[in-house]
Amino acid sequence: MPHKKFNHSLQTLIPVSFIILLTAMVAVVVYVTQDIVRPVLLEQHAHRIEDSGNMIVARINTMLSQAETVAVAIADITESLTPDTVSLRQAVPRLFNRRGYETFITGGGLWPEPYMFDSNRQRRSFFWYRETDGRLQYLNDYNEPSGPGYHNEEWYVPARYLANGEAVWSRAYIDPYSHQPIVTCSVPFFKKDIFAGVATVDLKLDGIATLFSEAARDIDGYIFAVDRDNRFLTFPWTKLSVAETHGSGINPSEKLLSSRELASMEPDFLPLHQKLEQINSMTISLARRKPEYQKKLASRLTAESYQINASEAELIAAVLADPLKKLVSESNRLDSLHISRDIILHKPCRATIFNMPETYWKVVLVVPEKAVTAPVNGLANRIMASLVLLISITMLVAGFILRRHLLLPLKNMTSQLKKISEDTENLSLELDIPSDNELGELAYYFNQRTKALRDSEERYRTIFNGAGEGISLSTMDGTFIAVNPRFAEIFGYNSPEDMSSSIKTKDLYVDINDRPGVLEGLKAGSFSTLKEVWFRKKDGTRFLASLSLGAVRDSHGNIMYLVAMTQDITRNRQLEAELRHAQKMEAIGTLAGGIAHDFNNILASITGFNELAQMSARDNETLKSHLDQISVAAERARDLVQQILTFSRNTDNEKHPLDIAPVIKEALKLLRSTIPSSIAIKTEISAVRPVLADPTGIHQIIMNLCTNAYHSMRETGGEIFVSLHEKFIDVNDPENTNIAPGTFAVIEVRDTGSGMDNDTLTKIFEPYFTTKGKEEGTGLGLAVVHGIVESLGGTIRVESTLGEGTLFTVCLPVILEDVTDTAVTTHEIEGPVHGGHGQKIMFVDDEQMICRLYKFMLEDAGYEVTVFTESLEALEQLKHDPCGWDILITDMTMPGLSGEKLIQKAREMNPDLPVIMCTGYSEVLTKERIERLRLIAFLQKPVDKNTMLMEVGRAVAAQEKKGSAGE
Repeated sequence: MPHKKFNHSLQTLIPVSFIILLTAMVAVVVYVTQDIVRPVLLEQHAHRIEDSGNMIVARINTMLSQAETVAVAIADITESLTPDTVSLRQAVPRLFNRRGYETFITGGGLWPEPYMFDSNRQRRSFFWYRETDGRLQYLNDYNEPSGPGYHNEEWYVPARYLANGEAVWSRAYIDPYSHQPIVTCSVPFFKKDIFAGVATVDLKLDGIATLFSEAARDIDGYIFAVDRDNRFLTFPWTKLSVAETHGSGINPSEKLLSSRELASMEPDFLPLHQKLEQINSMTISLARRKPEYQKKLASRLTAESYQINASEAELIAAVLADPLKKLVSESNRLDSLHISRDIILHKPCRATIFNMPETYWKVVLVVPEKAVTAPVNGLANRIMASLVLLISITMLVAGFILRRHLLLPLKNMTSQLKKISEDTENLSLELDIPSDNELGELAYYFNQRTKALRDSEERYRTIFNGAGEGISLSTMDGTFIAVNPRFAEIFGYNSPEDMSSSIKTKDLYVDINDRPGVLEGLKAGSFSTLKEVWFRKKDGTRFLASLSLGAVRDSHGNIMYLVAMTQDITRNRQLEAELRHAQKMEAIGTLAGGIAHDFNNILASITGFNELAQMSARDNETLKSHLDQISVAAERARDLVQQILTFSRNTDNEKHPLDIAPVIKEALKLLRSTIPSSIAIKTEISAVRPVLADPTGIHQIIMNLCTNAYHSMRETGGEIFVSLHEKFIDVNDPENTNIAPGTFAVIEVRDTGSGMDNDTLTKIFEPYFTTKGKEEGTGLGLAVVHGIVESLGGTIRVESTLGEGTLFTVCLPVILEDVTDTAVTTHEIEGPVHGGHGQKIMFVDDEQMICRLYKFMLEDAGYEVTVFTESLEALEQLKHDPCGWDILITDMTMPGLSGEKLIQKAREMNPDLPVIMCTGYSEVLTKERIERLRLIAFLQKPVDKNTMLMEVGRAVAAQEKKGSAGE
């Protein structure tokens, strides 16, 4: 940039011309308004405001002095009457109820140091608050051990550092009982010159608000006050000074705002807040120079009160030193400032700030500037006529100068800017203005700005193209303006140019009717909208996308173009669906566990009485055949309950290395006899390595999958193909559905039935979901299969096409190590069945049918049996004769007293009593708890006769052996 000559500078030529012509006018206006009128008016206004402020401070000070007098009186009474709490509770309320005090004193009391009044109680305060009808109400909340306490409160801690008769005022707050703004005056009391506690008086602030409201009429403005922390004591608009903190309803919790909080919400209040903060800083600075200032007091206050932070502690320490005492001895006025726009009056105002002695509250008087400058405006209007003539002459001269030195050069600059605006793509164009005045300087900086814009455009293009999220700009009719590479990649296009030139946004929607819904909110005025939309890729593949769409508007609010940010969330939704399915399976598992106990009790009755019936059938072969069928059915029911518990993860069947090929063949053999000949069953069963499983589970998988296939072909006939082979599945295998790579036994069940649509496929493993009729299925078959497969560490996958059939693929991990049949464990009980010789058995079960069954069985075997359907009744019998029983047989789950509790109490009375627990189902009874109960046997219902008699015989034999050893 070349150096400018002074005589060529517009900054010189134009101002010199104006100065010559306007000097006389400016001199007159400035002289009259500034040197004569304005100083006089401002001085008069300042004196009036100062007098009003001092008067208000004096009136408030009178009210505060009365409150301090009451607080000092309470302290004196406390010192003289301690520890006579009865007299204190009579004397203190009289002070609060003195004539006239009820208008501004809302409560108070005395607050001793820990164990002061009562050596056994840390808190022993006496507090009264005034009801809305004026009556004093005594409260004991602060004395509750679980209550908030008071020894660390902001109004209590500073009083520890006062001399006798001195007072300190708390910050302003909302009274939790009357829900009114109040402040607390605290005065210490002493016992033998040792600080013993605090006497307080709570002062209502509504009286101060009324005083301010009346005084504000005289100054044409308004008045408010803040406490030493600049928290509002009063404010004309409560909604600006009081805020809800939490809660709702009739009495929400509220707090008084500080000037800082109001300034953060209302920028117009910021200048006044800053001035109030400056006054506090000045107070602290002055206090530190005084000998009375306690340097370590601030840190003590912060440490002793959880409510006082470091900055407030500094201020309290400064106030106790009273640094402004001499500074405001004649007038309490501290400072004043100009406010360009007042928060309430919404116009320029002047605020004057006064100090409240001792409390260091600040009273602020706000007066409109117009009240001061109105006379000046009248004088200015009379001068205006003469100014018009001067301005007219000035404009003629100025016009000539401006045309020659400004307008013609600007015209040249405008033509160059027009050329630049017509070629918006070329950011390298620059202004060529040879002038060495301000216009030349303007062109220089314009060119610099163009260069910066060019660099900025390059940076943002880099961000746009490198974003990991799909971004596009388009018009309202769907024409693409710009597309980043990620956006084109999501939709399967080779490049952004290929995409933006070949299609419009409406071509991306699977359902074009979705687009109006996406744009609806933006058309209504919303800044942005977030939707989930089904889109179509270039090759036709559908996917679910998260679409964040924003609108860029012109100055009139019209949409210029749309900014779309897109992510493919199809996989996320699939994972969410899998999670919901897992939660449903867990819910049905909880239901299965809940019914297992009662169902096994029913099965115990069926199997037990069936055994008795078989004993009675003797040579009646037909009857014995029928009873055998009942046994088979009961056994299947027992296995079914166990299988449901297995799939629901509430219990585990015994698993061992199993060759599943014979189990599959056996299941298919049974299945062949149950389905019509119109359906063919073809197999391809290969030998595979063992799987850690139980035969019942594998049998259940084959039966349920094949039965499901049969139902899809029963009207048309068809073919079921079952295969078994071994396969290594890696991470890229289509059959891998979130399982670790490895070798698996793969079971495939394919049918040529009706197939399923996508909606059905998503629900087939849900409990109780079925496409069959009411009497044809429960909806549990495939859910059970799913649960069994997952419990074996495998996966199940289904593929189906409507009209073409269905394929189920089950992958179960094989055991790669060498295993033998010795790994199989069994819980079968073997041994002779012994009869009894009159041994007394206490049998406890809340099912009457169970009691009747086993009473008959055991008595038939020679035992003396007493049954109880109430566990508490059985306990009473044990208490009556603890050693009169040879064996205790009890259920686990019973009303009143559980079997576990009954055993524990029986052990307390007779430690050697043999106990057998017999339960339908209990998921809470772990192996450790069973061992702790020292049971002779733990039997799972239904229990057959031989097992029951065998365990009872073992218990009798063990007891007799112990008796012989004792002799």
